[in-house]
Amino acid sequence: LTEGGIAEIINMISTAILQPAMGMGNGSAVDDSPALVAEACKFVNALAASKDLASEVESSLLVALVTPLGALQRGELSVENPNVVLVAASLMRAMSSIMERGSAKPSLVNAMVQFSIELLSNYTDDTLCATAESMLATCLGDDSITKSRQQSIAQEMAQQNKWKAWSIVGSRCPAALTNKSLAVASEALLDVQEPSRHLAAHTAIRTVLQSVDAATSPLVGVLLQGVGGACLGLFKAYATMSLPIKDIDANRMTVCADAMKIIMASYQNVSTAQSQPNVVAYLSVVFDLFIEVIQYNGLPNQASLQPGANPILGRLAAQAIVHVARTTPAAFKETAAGVAEGHP
Repeated sequence: LTEGGIAEIINMISTAILQPAMGMGNGSAVDDSPALVAEACKFVNALAASKDLASEVESSLLVALVTPLGALQRGELSVENPNVVLVAASLMRAMSSIMERGSAKPSLVNAMVQFSIELLSNYTDDTLCATAESMLATCLGDDSITKSRQQSIAQEMAQQNKWKAWSIVGSRCPAALTNKSLAVASEALLDVQEPSRHLAAHTAIRTVLQSVDAATSPLVGVLLQGVGGACLGLFKAYATMSLPIKDIDANRMTVCADAMKIIMASYQNVSTAQSQPNVVAYLSVVFDLFIEVIQYNGLPNQASLQPGANPILGRLAAQAIVHVARTTPAAFKETAAGVAEGHP
């Protein structure tokens, strides 16, 4: 096939199969031919993944991708139509393949960033949002996305409580997490009246921390300063049942496990990069909390009569203390001496 022939095939597939399936144009619907729609999507994705596309072919492919996605962005398509979700997700994956090659023009990359943000802001479909998040991550890897743009995206995602997208921005672009978006994250963590909000923000913070080298990344210190106190407060609330949080039992172990990962990643950073007085200062706060968790929940061989006591949580706190004693013995001894005075 010639370049022109391939371009014509792309145009035919788009206008005769994909667009009608999504409810676009005046073409006959192919809702009763899901296999045909699926094969058309496979063809488009295979072509997009090709490394050496002729300019005429790539231009036709971009038109085939942008036209339906633009209609979705403008709200002209109904996600109640399952073909809209199927085809749009497939076209977004194809667009990501093109951008991953690094040859996309900055204008296209920026347009797809805006598309991803608007999709995440206006739609709740799991498939569409997950694909938009993936495409956003791809876009953020492009040099054309400036630091200030990264920061504004992080801020916008935080304000809209799109914490999965926020964590993607933070993981790919650590410098994007400024005090502004961290202030929103801290506010979300403290919102005990809306568990879905603080749970999502908490998971996002853990995700970002696990994406970096905890021992050396400066982002750990930025997160610790911005949301560390709120994370510890949420851990205490769930571990000691100290606040009337909806569905606290269902989410308790997940929150506490994530909180321990956040605490220990922060400890790894502080103990590597800071002087012993700073390490002791951090451990003093954490040890006070660990002791409260142990006292409330008991240990596997030392039951507690507190309501909802879970010895597994007590054991987690005790194991963390033992880990600190083994890895930074001098700081542990100094911290333990100070904490003992406050817990006779």
